[in-house]
Amino acid sequence: MSDALPMLAIGLELGAAFNPFTAAAGAALAAAYVTSDLRARRTTGAAALATAWLAGDGLRVLGRARELHGGASLAPEFASAPAWAGWTAVALWVLVGVVVGYAVPAWAGAFAGRRTVLGLDWLVAGSVALTVSLATSGLLGSLGG
Repeated sequence: MSDALPMLAIGLELGAAFNPFTAAAGAALAAAYVTSDLRARRTTGAAALATAWLAGDGLRVLGRARELHGGASLAPEFASAPAWAGWTAVALWVLVGVVVGYAVPAWAGAFAGRRTVLGLDWLVAGSVALTVSLATSGLLGSLGG
């Protein structure tokens, strides 16, 4: 049980280390799509966000999950941790990475874009999402060392 808490901290740390390039591009694109009233655009925005996550962080998560399924550990120094701790760390990695790196910037951009007039809503949404994503990445990068 004593090795489970550091594994969860590793999951948080990995989630905070999202790919800033794909997060910024995906959040900006998704926010620009979501500002439209069309349902198809909202679905396209969600697909853009999911594709950006898969290209940026998802493949790395899937590779680590495959290694974990094969019996490896996320961190060699905590190899004695229970199996559920490793899977919980992977789930936390996904949750933190998607929410902090992708969804919150896209939401902030869509929030700003919805309140803009004169047909520039997609431009405002994309630029706010891009700015929030890069600021979040810089902040988390400076805290992590």
